[in-house]
Amino acid sequence: MLDEGEDCQAVVTQLAAAKAALDRVGYRLVAAGMRHCVVDPTAGTSAGDGADGADDEDRMDVETLEKLFLKLS
Repeated sequence: MLDEGEDCQAVVTQLAAAKAALDRVGYRLVAAGMRHCVVDPTAGTSAGDGADGADDEDRMDVETLEKLFLKLS
């Protein structure tokens, strides 16, 4: 955009919009994957209904998922 003579303010505005969109996608992916990825620590089973076919070794505990979520912020 700068090579094309765009105003610096417009470039920063576009970058901020792109970052916000990527953040929203990341949060939605984490939220959608929570049921698939989380192990219920009290029951030792997944939080889902078991029909998703995921193996227990593919699942994460809540602490690990929180760390991944915080990487998005």
